[in-house]
Amino acid sequence: MHRPAAALILTLFAFQIAAVAQAETPTESDVRDIAAAFTGTFDSTAQYNMEVEAGLSEAERHPRARLINSVIPAPTLGRRVFSVEEFALGATAKPTRRRVVSFELDKPAQVIRMRQYEIIDPALDVRKGVTKEQLKPLDGCDVLFQPDGEIYNGAAEDKACLAPTPAGEPKEYVGLRMTVTPVQIMRAERIYYLDSGRPVDGRRDDGTPTVHFRSQ
Repeated sequence: MHRPAAALILTLFAFQIAAVAQAETPTESDVRDIAAAFTGTFDSTAQYNMEVEAGLSEAERHPRARLINSVIPAPTLGRRVFSVEEFALGATAKPTRRRVVSFELDKPAQVIRMRQYEIIDPALDVRKGVTKEQLKPLDGCDVLFQPDGEIYNGAAEDKACLAPTPAGEPKEYVGLRMTVTPVQIMRAERIYYLDSGRPVDGRRDDGTPTVHFRSQ
């Protein structure tokens, strides 16, 4: 990556996570507010355009993607449950990833906990409603948020969100960070080796895998 482009991207896309650090103690109103900010349609076109202007090669740019977060009826999972669908812009109309997530106040841990679930039946339209039995919990992959004004910074617990790996292969985990604001969702996901903590892709961990989804 060219030095000016790298500096610009790191400046534009760095966001403070501090791994559920010392921040405000969340309340039920914070859960309501983060859920409201999370709701809607978001896309990463603005980030993609800035990367083009910064002179990044196609391989260095984040792909253009759209995120649709819809509130769904799921009383067995909680009061604030969402269908999360991600689409590659300009590609197939089918989502590239589907999840169900829920937000709740975890008073003992003093965090807002976002639980994540895989949908067992790919054909199931969870927007019409879903039950626990139709989902597979992603154990260890909860995102723990704390408020800082209108900004909610979150991260999965270190080395807790294990990635599927074939038998006999080195174990891997997903490093996951998120920031939710009234105007955008920022997400950084990267896979690391569990034993060494090194990124599986071999590149230096400089924070650039962060995707910015702007509210539409």
